[in-house]
Amino acid sequence: MSINAEISPFPPLGRREVEDAVRHAMSACRPAILLKMLSEAPGYAHDIARSLKFSLQTVEQEMTNLAQIGLIAETTDAYGSWFRLRDSHVLEIVDAVELKSCYKELLLGTA
Repeated sequence: MSINAEISPFPPLGRREVEDAVRHAMSACRPAILLKMLSEAPGYAHDIARSLKFSLQTVEQEMTNLAQIGLIAETTDAYGSWFRLRDSHVLEIVDAVELKSCYKELLLGTA
């Protein structure tokens, strides 16, 4: 039996609220990299942690923070929880952000 329940205790955000939340999240490299990755495709925390060489605990904590401010949605299925960007407004704003400095930090292992 498969459990498929979306966890989303927050009402939809207005465009202005989304812009403010994305700007805030993108001010630090780790959440910015996670948002950018989720803009390409949804993913499970363990897969994201492995591909970025982050600890699973770090990714889960960052995902929880991003979900709490309403930028991503979490869905639980038989394999665990997977994450996606909450809506197209978040995608548009995330796609417009340049992350060159964050990728440098990621390569150096300081993100």
